[in-house]
Amino acid sequence: MDDGGNITVRIAHEGDEALIEVSDAGIGIPPAALPQVFELFTQVRNQQAYSAGGLGIGLSLVRQLVEMHGGNVTAASEGAGKGSTFAVRLPVAVIETASRHALEAEDEAASLARPLHVLVVDDRCDAADALAELLRLDGHEA
Repeated sequence: MDDGGNITVRIAHEGDEALIEVSDAGIGIPPAALPQVFELFTQVRNQQAYSAGGLGIGLSLVRQLVEMHGGNVTAASEGAGKGSTFAVRLPVAVIETASRHALEAEDEAASLARPLHVLVVDDRCDAADALAELLRLDGHEA
């Protein structure tokens, strides 16, 4: 997206799913390319000039991670120059209120007590290295 563009993030609870929707006012996606955007190593030809040298693994990785958690991800665009919307839907776990507070307290205590093992993925090496270093400084393994 060009400088000065807008990105909108919407989070909603719809039925028994959580919805995370990210929309931009950027370069858009041609309708013919929409079915392939989540395939590994896919890049839309007329948008490669905007690419920062990525390999086309980001959206494929998003799809795989979302599906591993029982959800799905979709892409929509009205075409070139009309922006894009990506929607992630994940199932919501229903927990009784008293149990929820107990689990939240346990999770918070556990997360403070143990370091995490974090996989950092970014097609910009400097950004990945910086994030990994921040995680290490916070006591985690990256």
